[in-house]
Amino acid sequence: MQDLRPLRLKGADMPAFIEEMVTRFEAATGIEARFECELDRVELFPHSCGELARLVQEALANVRKA
Repeated sequence: MQDLRPLRLKGADMPAFIEEMVTRFEAATGIEARFECELDRVELFPHSCGELARLVQEALANVRKA
C-alpha cells in the first residue's frame, strides 16, 4: 500500500467514495456487499481520508481472495 499513488479525498467525498468502491466490488465479484453510513461528510484531514480509502480497498481485496 505504501507504493500506491496517494488518493486525494476530502471528508465530504468519503461516504460516496466508499459506497462506490463497495458497489463496484459487488458488481465485479458477485459477493453481496453494502455500505451504510449515517454521515453526509467525514471530518478528517485529506491525507487520513486517502489512507482510510486504501484500507477499505485492501479489506475488499482480502474478501475477494478468501
